[in-house]
Amino acid sequence: MRTLKIQLLGLVLLFLLTQVLGVCLAYIVGFIIGCGDNFDEVMKHPDMMPLSLILSNVLLCAALFLFRWYHRESFRLRGVRTKDFIAVCLLMLPVIFIVNVLIESFNAEDLTKDAILQLAYHPLGIVAIVLIGPFAEELLFRMECMNLFLKNGQTPLMAIVWSSLVFGAVHGNPPQILGGVLIGFILGWLYWKSKSIWVPFAAHFFNNLVGLMLIWLCGDEEVTLQGVSGSTLNLCLLILFSIAVACCLFLYLNKRFTSNITDEKVMDNDGGRF
Repeated sequence: MRTLKIQLLGLVLLFLLTQVLGVCLAYIVGFIIGCGDNFDEVMKHPDMMPLSLILSNVLLCAALFLFRWYHRESFRLRGVRTKDFIAVCLLMLPVIFIVNVLIESFNAEDLTKDAILQLAYHPLGIVAIVLIGPFAEELLFRMECMNLFLKNGQTPLMAIVWSSLVFGAVHGNPPQILGGVLIGFILGWLYWKSKSIWVPFAAHFFNNLVGLMLIWLCGDEEVTLQGVSGSTLNLCLLILFSIAVACCLFLYLNKRFTSNITDEKVMDNDGGRF
């Protein structure tokens, strides 16, 4: 258990260190190209925040590969088909709705709202949010973190729970902590069932893309799901419908990914390979 805590602390520190280094590198670039004379001026430039986010995630990926903290087999698709990725994205729609209803019910202050709005309208910010960020986070929090718990004797369920808690905690922002834990649990389940990092990455990519699309549609207006629904009754009906759809897609994906793993074992026993 002590070894697990040390290794987990190392992963968290790596994440935080790359965030700091990303900001420092962005500042150096901004200073060189004349975005300002001091740190505050440089980092207030609209290009610097998205650049620092991209650099942070690139550094995180580079460190994971440099130290060989990755699992080569996780990059295999393992028989996952296009329609499975479509089902994963469809699953995220009711999940996103339910998670956002829960976040709204807590009425927690969003400390990163202004930063997210700035990133949502910047090309580099969009790339960071929907592509590079999700990929780096899936490598760290699903592939490495979950496998770390599994190697130390945790059950798959507990590995999913603990990795989702860590995933939520590192976000720091109250709404993102809750959302990170809940979404992280779904992403962890998808990784465990599919054994492929590309499945939770697709879900993470779609989740963030939907978030950006909502910002593009609503801007900085304060829009709530209950307000959009029109009444509490309508909201409850939408929640029930979302739960029903999510359960159907969950059962489908559970069956599909279980079948994939079974087929792979048969292929391996026959000397075949995907």
